[in-house]
Amino acid sequence: MHTLDRSRTQRSHRIRNATIGLAAASAVGLGVTAAIPGDPPPNRAPHTAAQKAPGVRALSAPGQSTSTVCKKNYPTTKRIKARWEQLGGSNSGLGCPRTGVKNVFVNGHFKGERQYFEHGTITRSPAQGEGMVIAAWDTNGYAMVNWSTTRPFFYHHFLVRYYSAADYGGTQIQVGRGNSGGTWVQKRTNGEYRFIIEGCDDGPFGKVCRQGWTLSATTR
Repeated sequence: MHTLDRSRTQRSHRIRNATIGLAAASAVGLGVTAAIPGDPPPNRAPHTAAQKAPGVRALSAPGQSTSTVCKKNYPTTKRIKARWEQLGGSNSGLGCPRTGVKNVFVNGHFKGERQYFEHGTITRSPAQGEGMVIAAWDTNGYAMVNWSTTRPFFYHHFLVRYYSAADYGGTQIQVGRGNSGGTWVQKRTNGEYRFIIEGCDDGPFGKVCRQGWTLSATTR
């Protein structure tokens, strides 16, 4: 266990996704899937704190400090801590932690871990890869989600399903490929958005999604 040190609208759009290659210069080391090419990503809008597209390290606005101190430290795990820091830590869209890590059980069986932050959650879902971590948060009218890594699994594409009070039945979109990614959706309600991810391959008779859906990550 580690302790977290206190180390994101843009205009309306339809979701069309394109995969962004892994940038060698990025310290994050995550693949990224972005919404409509040509639309400015959320990190280009003026913010009072650093924001970024999913999977991209936080950058501070001109003249602003990158150092904000959380008021309280909480116990966490190595992978959740690493993702929080990769996304920008206390200056990310997630903000500061507000709980320690909580174990997630399904039908009485341990399935992963989750930690709650000021503006979202980070969830580890090892059934989809030992290091699979999903982060979700909201910022300036958008719900964001980022996931990595599904290794040793590599997928032809990912299915992203999200739910909200404005969409009880949920909406499913297909994005990217590989072992990591991210996307965002314009919010239709001020309430929580819940995301689940599933990696799939193309088979002779349709999609084959062997590892199933991840545990959920929410924007609250």
